[in-house]
Amino acid sequence: MRRVLWWLLVMGALWSAWWAAASVGVQTAMYGWLDTRRDAGWQAEVDEIALSGFPARLHSRVTNVALAAPVSGAALTAPVVDLSAPAWWPGYVDLRLSGFTLDLPGRFGNVTLTAADTSADLRLHPGAALEMQSLQGAAASAQVAGPEGDWLDVQGLAFSVHQDAVTPALYHISLTPERVTPGAELRKALALDGEWPPAFSQVSADIDILLDRPIDRHVASGITPLPREINLSGIEMAWGKVALTATGALRVDAAGVMQGHVTLKVTHWPILLEMTKRLGVLVGPAESTVEPVLRALANRGDDPDNLDLDLVFDGGMMTLAGIPLGAAPRLIPR
Repeated sequence: MRRVLWWLLVMGALWSAWWAAASVGVQTAMYGWLDTRRDAGWQAEVDEIALSGFPARLHSRVTNVALAAPVSGAALTAPVVDLSAPAWWPGYVDLRLSGFTLDLPGRFGNVTLTAADTSADLRLHPGAALEMQSLQGAAASAQVAGPEGDWLDVQGLAFSVHQDAVTPALYHISLTPERVTPGAELRKALALDGEWPPAFSQVSADIDILLDRPIDRHVASGITPLPREINLSGIEMAWGKVALTATGALRVDAAGVMQGHVTLKVTHWPILLEMTKRLGVLVGPAESTVEPVLRALANRGDDPDNLDLDLVFDGGMMTLAGIPLGAAPRLIPR
């Protein structure tokens, strides 16, 4: 009996030492990452990284997080960030945030994303590279606002990223919000009447992305995997009379130039076209040429209110149903 107790005491002491070393290691790594970001010109500040969770978990609570990238101008703030992982394998990380704010400079001014009750479950493969096996996240609510007011309100947002079992650099991505409601500012910009439905009836996305390398621990050092192939299994949106689906495949070269096409199916396209005009998406010569061309294309089908279009990416340029749209965005990190 004494021998058993002695062994229990020894194992308890060893486990306590392991837990303490692992917790301090996590804390040191987090402070080290913040130092690296600051050396790269970022704002990277926290008030405290507190440790808890003994004996089963490694838990870190980070308070008053403030991150800002020097080039893009993106900035993130969060009052409390909780990270937790099993003590026997820190590669299964659970992230919880009571809320956060993300500011993104954009073409139409600063865009602000706020979210409440957010969570993410990260699963890493054991090994030196720590490849990402999966990432599943959720948010009870999220809001997107522009300089003049609210654009979107999202309830019950869920997303997932899963690494392919055969091709490690291939990731399957899905996005499924429960309810998406356009905000007052967006409805005002679209000049919608009171009879237009308050919320989207359908929003979902399923995408496969092949990267040039798997997502692993090097991402934290600024080594970002780049897309090589993008397959749109299905992107669906429906709001009122308007519905849009997108499927297609794109290849991306080392310079971030896309090649391929996306097939767009649009229900009640004249309404959607009018919306894009009101938002200022179509400017210059495109505004006067798009509608006659789309009407001619629609008249070829069975229903002139519905369209099947190809958005083509070729040589760094975009065309929609043969209409030049200008330079295509390049998928390279900024």
